[in-house]
Amino acid sequence: MSVSPPTAVRPLAHWEPRAYPGALRHTARLRRDVRADLAGFPARLVADVELCASELFANAVSYTATGAAGGRAVRALSWAGADRLRLSVTDAGGAATRPRVPAYLGPEWLEAESSRGLLLVASLSLAWGFRPADAGPGPCPGLTVWADFPAPAAPPPPRPPPAPRTVPGAVRAHRAPRSGRAGTHGQGSGAAGARRAAGPCPGPRPPRR
Repeated sequence: MSVSPPTAVRPLAHWEPRAYPGALRHTARLRRDVRADLAGFPARLVADVELCASELFANAVSYTATGAAGGRAVRALSWAGADRLRLSVTDAGGAATRPRVPAYLGPEWLEAESSRGLLLVASLSLAWGFRPADAGPGPCPGLTVWADFPAPAAPPPPRPPPAPRTVPGAVRAHRAPRSGRAGTHGQGSGAAGARRAAGPCPGPRPPRR
């Protein structure tokens, strides 16, 4: 009888894609949504994904039909493996070129204030790439640019609330009496127990005078 090898357990997390209008002023909302979607994951991972998502969104707005009137971009999160998180941004198409990191990284290019987004994505992710989108937010399929990041198998569970403190006296007050005994502290049962609970019997009273 053959036994199949155990498979890696996927994290119990799922995210719906989010669409954004093609204007840079929506970058702040995109970053807030990334932080909300990845709540509970390591802070370094969240910061890297947030930064790369904003760079890919800016590229979609700047170089594709996403930045045209009525254009949109779609940001998605998914699992590319048991411990690999994938970020993807799908544009509205219409780009004349494909995303790439320039082969020559001379000093002039490294000091430029723009066109460095993909270099940042490449440096922060495990791997990145692109593929034609099956369906995009525009009238024709666009391009999906993705980047993978190392992620734990599952987000850390929330800390349990502290256990309430118990009062010893309150616990003793709710204990059931022992079987076959009446009263408290095992003083006996019946009339004898009642007399012992009340204390020793008084002696004969002196005659009234």
